[in-house]
Amino acid sequence: MSQMTSAAQGVLSAEAALAAIRAQRLQVQEREALRLAGKAKLEQYRKLKASVMNHIESKLSTFTANPEANPSGTGSGSEADPMIEMLLEQVSALMSDRQRLAAQCSGLQRENEQLTELVGYLSLEQQQLLEQQQNQQQDQQNQQDQQQQGKPLGKQQLGSISDDPELEASWYSEQGSGTANEAAGIAELAEQPGAALPMHTSSVSSMDAVSASEDDISVEAFH
Repeated sequence: MSQMTSAAQGVLSAEAALAAIRAQRLQVQEREALRLAGKAKLEQYRKLKASVMNHIESKLSTFTANPEANPSGTGSGSEADPMIEMLLEQVSALMSDRQRLAAQCSGLQRENEQLTELVGYLSLEQQQLLEQQQNQQQDQQNQQDQQQQGKPLGKQQLGSISDDPELEASWYSEQGSGTANEAAGIAELAEQPGAALPMHTSSVSSMDAVSASEDDISVEAFH
């Protein structure tokens, strides 16, 4: 259950990271579009500025050539030059657009930084979840190994130890007090030369008599 929860959290974290990356890419694209728009506005502003400067220089040259002439927009009662007024309005609008675009670019820059921090945080969280999942799997494996190592030997596992009387007696002694006498009897028989060890039975009371082959010694079953 914990593995499923960790896996689900990892998937959600990965999805959130991907969503943040996509949002960051969109922010970068929007910022690039605003940059291009600002660049176009700046180029338009430069052209208008050059047009205004040319118009002013034309007026100045006309006034210099004929000082008696009163240029438009100079002197009392004269009307302002409509060309200059139109250019000034366009320059003012362009300056406002430029300031607006600069503010939008600044906001996008801050959002981009926040998204970058979010992506880093989500990546770190995903890495921690993966490490936690790996640790849980390792703990479960260790528990299973310990359970396997802690299981007592069964009858089918005695084939390798039945040839060793002392090891077999030790195994019987570990099975509990019910087989303590049996273990003691096997250890005693193991010390006698040529003695045959009894076959394994499910109960101590069902053991048969054991006879020695060399000295013709008869040993009664012990209970």
